[in-house]
Amino acid sequence: MDSSFNVEVALEQFRKRKVDNQGKQIDNSSLRAGSSMHYYCKFCGEHTETLPESHFGAPKVICDPCKVLNDHGLIPKG
Repeated sequence: MDSSFNVEVALEQFRKRKVDNQGKQIDNSSLRAGSSMHYYCKFCGEHTETLPESHFGAPKVICDPCKVLNDHGLIPKG
């Protein structure tokens, strides 16, 4: 593991993000047709991007901080 990576700080920030984001996600199915789609990190619920309804390609569903944790094996593989 990278010696500059502080596991305790990273996990504390993860826990804070998860609590702060709880219940703040927009339910795309409740929006009217043609509305932009909102995507969130599957680990902590952080908003990752908003795309037009007609977008192509996979949306970003892991935020950058959670990707680092996932890469270090500190949260389950998605």
